[in-house]
Amino acid sequence: MLQEMELHKALKAFAAGRKVMALESTNTDPEEKDYAVSDLADWFANCRLLVDVPATINPEFEAAAQEMDAAEVNNTNGIILNRVIMVK
Repeated sequence: MLQEMELHKALKAFAAGRKVMALESTNTDPEEKDYAVSDLADWFANCRLLVDVPATINPEFEAAAQEMDAAEVNNTNGIILNRVIMVK
């Protein structure tokens, strides 16, 4: 039996290994009832998932970026052509 659930509950069930199906409307007209049914595991297999995470400072990258900036200033007589911007 299939039961409609809220997204967070369905994803929790999916993470627990349960089979979750996605019912997607294939029509832009709300009066039409055309749907496509697909297995969420198949859908996720074709996706790359991006998660917003807090930035972390990589000291090696920061030092390399400062070296590149210094080298660029020296090579252009004080004119900076490109700048690496790091958000802290």
